[in-house]
Amino acid sequence: MMSFLLALERLRLAGKLAIGFGVMLLGTIGLGLYSLQTQDLLEQDIHSIAEADLRGLSNLKDARIELAKMGRALRQAILAPDIAERDRALAQLAEAESGIHREVEEARLRIFREENRANLAQFEDTYAAYRANIDQAVSMLRMTPGDAVAFVITPSFQQIGAAADATLEAVAESKETGAMERARQASERAVRAQRATVLLLLGGSGFGL
Repeated sequence: MMSFLLALERLRLAGKLAIGFGVMLLGTIGLGLYSLQTQDLLEQDIHSIAEADLRGLSNLKDARIELAKMGRALRQAILAPDIAERDRALAQLAEAESGIHREVEEARLRIFREENRANLAQFEDTYAAYRANIDQAVSMLRMTPGDAVAFVITPSFQQIGAAADATLEAVAESKETGAMERARQASERAVRAQRATVLLLLGGSGFGL
């Protein structure tokens, strides 16, 4: 070790500078590669949060809106003063049903946690029962409107609709919590990467000097 230090002391100034610049160059290259890798990981995190979490959450919230539209359209159909107005409300009901199917299928592609999958499956079972009730109410409305009114205001009809919304809300809340957690983790990784970059920069400068 001592002989190496003595040999290093005997090097000309140009040689020392060359070694110093070489170390700095290697440090700069290493820092650049590390920064590129870190940036790539952060971009992956951001893309994952935007695609899987935020878009999935948006689909679930839109599905809840369409579910509310179904109930409102059915009430409008029951209260319609004439056949034309009733048919217009029933068309809105059919459109809301299509909207729920579309948004739920889109959300399904972005749901990965077992808890959320179980909640979504529960929603589909509950929604199937709610939709069967609505189909029954529409059939009654076409034949005997008074029976449709009596059926829609029953506790069982109201409860199944509320249960469908509650299960969908549970999936949305869990998805939102997951998105916030993933964003927090991404932020922590970014802070650690910044600190590591500063340390590498200082270390490279120190070796160069």
